[in-house]
Amino acid sequence: AVVSTQSTGALAAAKKDNDFIYHERVPSAADLPVIGRAPMAKPTALPTELEGWSDVFTKLVPLNVQQAATMYASRRDHLVHLEVNKLKEATTQLNSVLNQMNLPAALEDLSGKEIPVSLLEKSAERHRKEISQEQD
Repeated sequence: AVVSTQSTGALAAAKKDNDFIYHERVPSAADLPVIGRAPMAKPTALPTELEGWSDVFTKLVPLNVQQAATMYASRRDHLVHLEVNKLKEATTQLNSVLNQMNLPAALEDLSGKEIPVSLLEKSAERHRKEISQEQD
């Protein structure tokens, strides 16, 4: 009842404003075109990942898996350390053997085209010793 009284009063005020101010002809309801549907919002596809948001549960790992991964990493590091130490010892031993054999300094070009320089030096030294022994 209150709504109908208010709407009747609003209709009377609108007719009065139209008659005094606008002077427009008010069409009947049958003459008005049917109002079509208008989209209220555009549909958009949801992104697979929301920007600035990450799922906290993707990083959760069970405790036994974490412990197994930790044990694996420590065993792997230990084995790598053992192998590196073996390589260091072998390198040290190889270097000492090479030093005892005077290698690679003793290696020379033995292609056969020329007499090696070290052989010429040793020959000259030997020749000098023989000359000095003959003079004595």
